[in-house]
Amino acid sequence: MKYLIYFLAILDLATCFYMDFLLEMFVFDFLHILFLLLFISLIASATLLVWKTKLGILLNFIQFPFRVYFAIYSFWFISSLFKGTNEIAPQFFIFATILEICRLIISFIIYQKLKRTHR
Repeated sequence: MKYLIYFLAILDLATCFYMDFLLEMFVFDFLHILFLLLFISLIASATLLVWKTKLGILLNFIQFPFRVYFAIYSFWFISSLFKGTNEIAPQFFIFATILEICRLIISFIIYQKLKRTHR
């Protein structure tokens, strides 16, 4: 379980590096501020996951709808498998969303285990 938590933290940090080019286009409106908050929360959740706190996993739960809305997936590196025509793009988003749901389920299982051990 320890290595799985570290893996989730590394995914969050890698996602931040992937998002940095999107921040160059930052404009002050509501959606961009939400996007910036998502970016900051990814850094925070990665740090908290390394420390193995329940708050890091709770941040993952909160981030989930925003990750799907902004299409900022933890498994963005898989997009290289789907390069080519535009017909493949919907398949990538479906596949990446399924992987995010799996990550959410794994996070929930880890949260339950951490909750039991910290009683």
